Amino acid sequence: MKIKALFLAVSIFGATLFVTSNTDNDNKNEVKKTAVDRRLIRVPTNG
Repeated sequence: MKIKALFLAVSIFGATLFVTSNTDNDNKNEVKKTAVDRRLIRVPTNG
C-alpha cells in the first residue's frame, strides 16, 4: 500500500511539473493579420 501511495504522489508531482513547465504561448497572444491581394478577387457582375 505504501508503494501505491508513493507512486500516486510521484505521478501527481510529475504531472504538475509537466503542466507548469509547458508554457510556450504565454506572451504570444497577438493576432496575425494576413494580407489579401484585392486585385485577384473577382466580384460577380450580377450580384
